[in-house]
Amino acid sequence: MESTFIDRRPGSQDVCIAFSARDTAKGKFTFYSILSSLPAHVIFVNDFSNGWYLNGTPEFGDEAGLLNWLVEKIDSLKTFSGRVFTLGSSMGAYAALKYGSLLGADRIMALGPESELCIPLGRSVTSLQSIPEGAGNIASLPFKVPQDVLVLSGNNDIVDFYCACQLKAANPLLGVYLITNRTHVVAKYIDGQFGLSKVVNSFFMNGDTTFLIQAETSTTIDVVRATAIKKFNEILAIQKTVCLGDSDAIITVANEIPAWSMPQYFSALISEKQGDLGACEYFLQRALAVHPLLGRARLKMAQIQFKARRYRECVDLLEDTPASGYTQKIGELLSEAYLNLGNTQKACSALNRLDLASVDSAAADRIAHKLASLQAPYSNVISKPFEQ
Repeated sequence: MESTFIDRRPGSQDVCIAFSARDTAKGKFTFYSILSSLPAHVIFVNDFSNGWYLNGTPEFGDEAGLLNWLVEKIDSLKTFSGRVFTLGSSMGAYAALKYGSLLGADRIMALGPESELCIPLGRSVTSLQSIPEGAGNIASLPFKVPQDVLVLSGNNDIVDFYCACQLKAANPLLGVYLITNRTHVVAKYIDGQFGLSKVVNSFFMNGDTTFLIQAETSTTIDVVRATAIKKFNEILAIQKTVCLGDSDAIITVANEIPAWSMPQYFSALISEKQGDLGACEYFLQRALAVHPLLGRARLKMAQIQFKARRYRECVDLLEDTPASGYTQKIGELLSEAYLNLGNTQKACSALNRLDLASVDSAAADRIAHKLASLQAPYSNVISKPFEQ
């Protein structure tokens, strides 16, 4: 079968089911190398249709088919005293929680799960056309041992953050932790900091979560305020509008959790819309203090500095932007700031750093024309402030 693979390990008593993440190719399996040293039989599962395991996998056709097959294989592999573990990341994390509940798993590790499918801006909404009413929400699922369910999500992915808060609110005994200022792929952070294979092995075999002592984590918050942050983020991303309806709740969260950059940034946008540029800069400074690479906060601060004709501050903030965060808006704004400082050479360098193949054709043409005019012999360019 191309959606499953069983790695039988002689002498093992336990069974681990590893659910693959979205976009894992047919016949391939997430965590294959990570679990290579786990002293347990491993059943790898991959819903290569990206159907979020709602219908099992394409080779089973429905959830019951996959569930029955897993029960049969677990019974054939596990000893009488053996345990069952489930593991998953992203789409696989949803399955690890859902099937872990249905199978009565002894320990579950879910990395970046969506507890509610098809939330705006979530990953599942890009894969699923529709789902049966109520079928996609697993926040209230029962677990055999809630204390042995470990959920890790990045709090700068607002959908993951909201779902983590949902899970914790529905079952306070779950071990739900938010990795501070990280986005969706928390597995990469854990692997880089602690070694994901070591973390997985220690948790499944011994219930060990001591790595969390050194991890940068923050607590979940109540669902009401989490919903306010989720709603603000959706309106900002979809409608390109700053909504003031829940501003008090968001600013309160920003003040209660100063190490979390995203509510600092949201509070800055709220303050700007309210006309309080001093508060706007204050929140942006706090955001960048804890997360210097938060590109949106960096750009917004630079835009404020530019409009205030504080060009040197603008340049100092933007010129060390790493390549991974050097966007079209940052490059063009930096170029204009250099022009206002009278440095045409640096203005050209700022534009030359941009990858024109990654921007739309109109922007690429505009940037190329600008570069040509700046580089023309004896150019007498009169700078016009860049409009955002």
